[in-house]
Amino acid sequence: MEVSAVSWNPETSDDVRRIVVGVDGSACSLLAVAWAAGEARARGARLELLYVIEPGSRHYLDPGEPDPAVVVATAAGRLAATGVRAHAHVTTGEAVEQLTHRSEHADLLVLGATGMAPHHGILHGTVTQACVHTASCPVVVVPFPHQPSHPHRAETVAPAGRHEAALAGGGVR
Repeated sequence: MEVSAVSWNPETSDDVRRIVVGVDGSACSLLAVAWAAGEARARGARLELLYVIEPGSRHYLDPGEPDPAVVVATAAGRLAATGVRAHAHVTTGEAVEQLTHRSEHADLLVLGATGMAPHHGILHGTVTQACVHTASCPVVVVPFPHQPSHPHRAETVAPAGRHEAALAGGGVR
């Protein structure tokens, strides 16, 4: 499959009405929520938080794992406290398939570069990598902040400060 660059300027693209964010409870996915919240606020767009439980995942196997419904509801509640309304959804299935399906009706898909299993290289997580190739809309990949122990980590794709204000006063954790 060939990947082509899409000319999209976040400063001038006002036609973003629906933003879908993949959430898995990882720190990187919650950074993606914060970035998307800033975009939703700036554009008056609808923000959807989507948590996909894959068959056989630890959420089926380990009752000690955080409840996905609580994860997205907590994130949505924290966003609401900052004035950003988010719709929280939990579904089951293959993550790539579900995110790709949601991208068909979205203007922007936002994903964290890594998920629940930390990745110490410079490549994106497998779900993110696949969605970059299969999504029907532009995809924003929000990297985890640079850590001194991982010098090859990519820089943040969002302008610093602009989107952080969306979650002032506690933020999504």
